[in-house]
Parts: sequence; structure tokens; C-alpha cells
Amino acid sequence: MKLSALSPKQLIEIDACTRCGECLKVCPVYTQKGEEEIDPRGKIQTFKSFIRSQYGLWAKIFGPKKLDEEKLKKFSEMVYRCTLCGECSVSCPVSIDAKHLWTALRETLVEMGHFPEAAKRMKANVLKAHNVSGDENEERTEWLEFLDELPNHQYQKEKAEVAFL
Repeated sequence: MKLSALSPKQLIEIDACTRCGECLKVCPVYTQKGEEEIDPRGKIQTFKSFIRSQYGLWAKIFGPKKLDEEKLKKFSEMVYRCTLCGECSVSCPVSIDAKHLWTALRETLVEMGHFPEAAKRMKANVLKAHNVSGDENEERTEWLEFLDELPNHQYQKEKAEVAFL
């Protein structure tokens, strides 16, 4: 496990978590699901255990442990369920910038090959059809036909200011 996506500040923040649980009160995903692994505190503790198994004292003496692929998969699911609303960052008494921490953790997980199937499909669609839906570029605005009222802005311009890649 490489930690290159995490800044020194983020590594300190992971260690600084006091497990107070203030983040649980404001996390919309935890409020809905109620799973300890999904809340900010649970994700930090799980990631901290991964770090210790790779870089902790026992890892220095006996070598790093092989990471459990099932635990990594479950952890990845929990990290990607986060809406990145940032409420946990606002409520944290030790000022952990969790929103940016989750983004860095996602980057780390992607480097390890752990990310949602939907993201894999979107990547394949972009490479194939040059858009996330995988639809032909000429057909991307067909959904507008099903709207009762068209948006006020022009959705088809001769010279658009935005390029869809």
C-alpha cells in the first residue's frame, strides 16, 4: 500500500482522530445506514489499521502483512459511499479535513485497483464513446424530448463554450 496520495498533514490527521463520534451525528450516509464502517470515524480507524499493518512497528520488525483483499474491497465500498458533503470536517473538534482525506483515500484505492464497478464502466465508456454514458455523441441530448419543459438555456449551440471529452 502506497501512501503517496496522502499529504503529511493528512497522515497526521488520521492519527489525530480521537474517536469522539461528533462526525457520526452529521454524516448523512451514517444516519441512513447506521454502519460503523461507513462513518468517518470507522473509515479512519480501518485505514489506520491498514497503515499499521504495512508501516507500523511490527511491520518494521517482521515485514508488512499482506492486506486482506476482502477487507480492502469492503473499505473501498465504504469510502466511495461518502457523498463528500464535508459535514464531518465542520463538526470535527480536532479539525480533520475529512473531505479532502476521503478524496486522497479514493486516489490511493484507485492506485490499488479498488474502486466501484460503475467507475470502471464510466472509464471504459469515455475511452470508447468519449462520454460517461457510453451513448453516441449525436444521441446525448435525446433525453430532452421527454421533458415537459425545455431548460431556459440553449443546449445546442453552433459554437459551444464547453467541450465534452
